Amino acid sequence: LLLVAATTSLRLSVYYYPGQSTTDDVNANSSLVIIAFATINSDGSVSMPANYIPCQLISTWQSAGSKVLFSIGGEGASWTSIFASNSSMNTSITSIMGILATTPFNGVDLDL
Repeated sequence: LLLVAATTSLRLSVYYYPGQSTTDDVNANSSLVIIAFATINSDGSVSMPANYIPCQLISTWQSAGSKVLFSIGGEGASWTSIFASNSSMNTSITSIMGILATTPFNGVDLDL
C-alpha cells in the first residue's frame, strides 16, 4: 500500500518584531505575517502600542496577498490576568475587538 499526500499550496508564516525589524525584512512569499506582541494588562485588557503597528508595511503585505495578524502573548505574558474572572475575559475580548476595529489587522494570534 502506497499513500501519497498532495499539497496544493504551501503556506509560509513569519513573525515581525517592531523595534527589532527596521525595514521590510519579511519574505515576499509569506502568506501570513504576525506582528509580535500585544501586551496583556493587569485588568485583562490587551493593548497594542501605536509604534508596533507598521501601517505602510501592513498595506504592502496585504496588497501582496498576505494576511496580517497581531499576536498576544509571547515570553513572559501573563495570561492569568485574562482568565482571572468573567469580567476580565470580557475586558480582553472587548479590547481585542477594539484593536481589530481600529487597525488594518486581519485577525489575532494567541501565543499561549
